[in-house]
Amino acid sequence: MRTVLATVIATAVATTLGGAGLALADSSDPTTAVIALVAHDNHDHDIDLGHKGFSVGDEDLSTAKLTMNGQAYGSIDGVCLATFVTKPTAHELCTQTLDLPNGSLVAVGTVTSSPQGPAPFDWSITGGTGSYADASGFVHVIPGNATVHMTIHVTS
Repeated sequence: MRTVLATVIATAVATTLGGAGLALADSSDPTTAVIALVAHDNHDHDIDLGHKGFSVGDEDLSTAKLTMNGQAYGSIDGVCLATFVTKPTAHELCTQTLDLPNGSLVAVGTVTSSPQGPAPFDWSITGGTGSYADASGFVHVIPGNATVHMTIHVTS
């Protein structure tokens, strides 16, 4: 479960308001973009801070490479904190920062996992820098073992 969770956490978010893969979400709202990206697990480090083994208070630190249409697109760095751990469910609170060509983007949310791994989930976009200074929206994440598919809905 930790490997799947770490992969999801390491790869949870990415976006841009321009470039390949961009589609307007609603023709009446030209400031909303929908972008498809794939995150590829790069590095992760688990910090066992509570009871021995995966428990409340443990942290996952991670980084991943981002691609759009098979081309390198940036990276993501994040941390997740275990807030609830019991058999068979675990909850983690996560913050992710995406370094993208025109600035950075921040996403925050929770991941709930079972022995089969996490189900698809949504995270909130809480802001960013550069082209994303006024960004909001959400990220829909579909977890995987080595790659994670996501659909980003960004409003700026």
